[in-house]
Amino acid sequence: MTAIDRRRRIQDILTRLGLYTAEREECIIALIDDESASPFSALAVAGYKFSAGAGTQQIFRAIAPQLGKTSIDREARDTIMLPLREVGILGIAYVNTKECTITYNYWHPKSPNNVYFVIDEFRSLLRSSEDTFFAKFETWIQSEQMRLLRLASSEAAAAASHLEERLVPLTVNTYCADFLPTYEVVFIDDTDTRSDSEWSRNIDIYNLPLDLSSRWPDIILRDQKTSCYWIVDCVESDGEIDAIRKDEIQRAFEARGHQITGYTTVYRTISRFAQRQRGRDNIAPGTFVWIMELGAAHWPKIVPHEEKAL
Repeated sequence: MTAIDRRRRIQDILTRLGLYTAEREECIIALIDDESASPFSALAVAGYKFSAGAGTQQIFRAIAPQLGKTSIDREARDTIMLPLREVGILGIAYVNTKECTITYNYWHPKSPNNVYFVIDEFRSLLRSSEDTFFAKFETWIQSEQMRLLRLASSEAAAAASHLEERLVPLTVNTYCADFLPTYEVVFIDDTDTRSDSEWSRNIDIYNLPLDLSSRWPDIILRDQKTSCYWIVDCVESDGEIDAIRKDEIQRAFEARGHQITGYTTVYRTISRFAQRQRGRDNIAPGTFVWIMELGAAHWPKIVPHEEKAL
């Protein structure tokens, strides 16, 4: 495989994870270098290569010229190495220069001999044949929770950037699919004419407490096993699930014999969340918030002494 092919694969993988930067690409390229000698002179004499492991400044000195820079600040390790560790591309190790040994997966506190290396599983993925690469890539992606979270975040952020698309269907295809996989969507209110909605027939089928006098949730989901419901409101034209709205929905559903497991307020971007909540702070305690631009997690609003509400 040529160096160009390796770069292409690294770029594709990082892009898919929503992690691509030139700095991260060059970091990986440096740490799969099996030809250049180890930056530790004792290890170099013993025949070790750069790929055996290198410290933060050693990596930065190697990649800075490739990036057109004279140096890279040490603090950049948190934005370059840390995300690559999170998704299982980089591992950590400790170099004993006296004994010319490397202890992998060990980090000696405050030692200059702590190093990073590319994990064998990822190197194997890069080396795979052209006809097996994509299948192995998908297997690798699905094999670790943090990679799945990064992938979900990347895909949601990409979708959030399409401002011409309505937030409700985007939420169904991303948030609902990823965070509520056992729930099925039984109602969507995303049109001006409620009676013509394709979901209106489910009002009677599931005995949903919806009428023209009430504020309808944007999305109603029903767990296929427990028959419990989950309510989602998207802050695009309407507002958040505040305490009053939550109470109204709760009482209406309970009157029909239904149980609601959770509530989520959805925002498209961080700036939209900040804009709304800076002055209102009106999200109901015991409910969740999901920001599509971030995508990989939703957060509960917990107030003091109310932990049991969740």
